[in-house]
Amino acid sequence: MLLLERLKERGVRVPEDVSVVSFDNYYPQVQDGVKLCTYENDEKVIARISVSTLLKRIEGKSRPEGVRIVEGRIVPGNTVRFRGDC
Repeated sequence: MLLLERLKERGVRVPEDVSVVSFDNYYPQVQDGVKLCTYENDEKVIARISVSTLLKRIEGKSRPEGVRIVEGRIVPGNTVRFRGDC
């Protein structure tokens, strides 16, 4: 991953100096034993809600009800250091 390469070139250590988290579980295994910590969405649930909402709209049965929150999960890696002050 380009970000990790650039940080290393500048002497910035991951996770000692900066934590790096990716989104949607992209690039989980990068290189040199680095495993990114990522946030993974539940794409099946998002797809199911999206299709259901679209079909209801097409049929004229409902209007959007606002924001839908779909929980994801943290996929642990070795690019985050917890400092204990959060």
